[in-house]
Amino acid sequence: MTRRPVRRRAVGLAELPPSLPFPPGIAFIVAAGVLVLVTARWWWHAVFGAFIGLWIVGAGSLANQLQPNLVSPNPGTVAGTVVMATGLAFGTVTGVLSMVSAFRVRRTVRTTGTIPT
Repeated sequence: MTRRPVRRRAVGLAELPPSLPFPPGIAFIVAAGVLVLVTARWWWHAVFGAFIGLWIVGAGSLANQLQPNLVSPNPGTVAGTVVMATGLAFGTVTGVLSMVSAFRVRRTVRTTGTIPT
């Protein structure tokens, strides 16, 4: 594998065949949601939701896929992009906070034998 900048690799991943009947990002979001549901019994289950939010906003920014939508002449595109990016960033932060909280509760239960209220 040749060494390419992260930006070029992210663009390469974003260039999927145009024959897909729907945006591929929806499939990734659904897969992350299914993984969160399947792993709900473990404290780290929110990592999938946090990762997909970080991936869409972070890789979208690095690949210059997000910025053109922010300067679009269509106000609906701008508003949709702002709402999407804000929601995904909020979901990433709350996913990380959820994992930290669940880990602390797990550690407290193991140490003291009681669930904190």
